[in-house]
Amino acid sequence: MDIAETVRTLMSNKGCGLLDREKIKDDSILYEVGFDSIRFMELVVILEEQFNTQFPDEYLELSEKTKVSDIMDAVHLERKRSTEYSLRCKLIKTIVCYSIKKRL
Repeated sequence: MDIAETVRTLMSNKGCGLLDREKIKDDSILYEVGFDSIRFMELVVILEEQFNTQFPDEYLELSEKTKVSDIMDAVHLERKRSTEYSLRCKLIKTIVCYSIKKRL
């Protein structure tokens, strides 16, 4: 299941939402599909658990214009940032290990 499908499922009545997954469209406003601020925070926790990440505070703001696609974009961006961070850590570890071996 791709990110968009996973997000829709988690936003549906199979996750923390109220509607069937098929009724949740990318351009739907979160309030229109049953998400108030409390349900939105529940969604954030579920997304963080599902994707093994933690969203920055700026991703946690819900407005009357927030769409389902905005949530999907935030997940994509955070996954990309997380992957890039992981790759940088691996590179640094490799460089440090190489430097230590070179000194020995």
